[in-house]
Amino acid sequence: MYKLALNAGYFGKTIETTNWQYGPEVGYYCTIGNQFEILMLIEMLSLKGIQCVSANTDGIVCLFPKDLESEYYKICKEWEEIVGNTELGKLEYTDFQSLNQESVNHYIAIKSDGKLKIKGRLAWEVEMNKNNTDKLGRIERKAITAYFEKGISPETTIKESINIFDFVRGKKASRDYHYELINTKTNNKEIYKTVIRYYVTENNKKLFKVKNENSLKTGPDISECEAPDDDKIWYCEIINRVDITKDIKSYNIDYEFYIRNTERVISKIDRSYRKKTNQISIFG
Repeated sequence: MYKLALNAGYFGKTIETTNWQYGPEVGYYCTIGNQFEILMLIEMLSLKGIQCVSANTDGIVCLFPKDLESEYYKICKEWEEIVGNTELGKLEYTDFQSLNQESVNHYIAIKSDGKLKIKGRLAWEVEMNKNNTDKLGRIERKAITAYFEKGISPETTIKESINIFDFVRGKKASRDYHYELINTKTNNKEIYKTVIRYYVTENNKKLFKVKNENSLKTGPDISECEAPDDDKIWYCEIINRVDITKDIKSYNIDYEFYIRNTERVISKIDRSYRKKTNQISIFG
């Protein structure tokens, strides 16, 4: 509670130029000073053979053999005394079975008790309006989690879902852009100037982002919302209204789109993961 209050009501305001509490020197004392202290801890641990595998502004993750555990806690306690954190700001500890990390802010960690800690764009238990901002939707996130938690293949998780909302992505029109859904067989066009929801299908419709006539934006006049991927063209269907009695098979979902997206992320995190291809490997 105190951390949230200080972040939102005090510290955050010191670097907000329009706020009465604005004072960048105070903000920099907190951020730069704290970062140097964390670097000091990393250095102290490293000199004793304890590897830091991930570091952020408010914490680190370390990897070390069991016989260095007592040394690890000894160094952390020594550091607390050096920086004056013996009462307030003392270190907290969490043990992980595994850390599956795309980047420092995006990861799936499995704690020693089996519980999950999921951060950033890999988190899937979020509101729909927050899961479509970076080309990674709910079903991909669920499949990534299932792979790292239980070893379930992405294809299995994705094809076994019977919830159409898992596959839905979102776009929001603005004063500069609107969206057009074009049937590639009939050239029929549907125009959308508000929020839209869509999914990738095997039907013959393409979704485009189109610049409005009076827009001053310098971006392209028209672009595909789901651009072609290698040898595959993606089609979309608008789904602003959902009939919950409709069978999932009737949506004609293009599962390959979601599987490919999932496998790309897993391959970045797990270098041993091999995507399924139709090619024959000469290495067996």
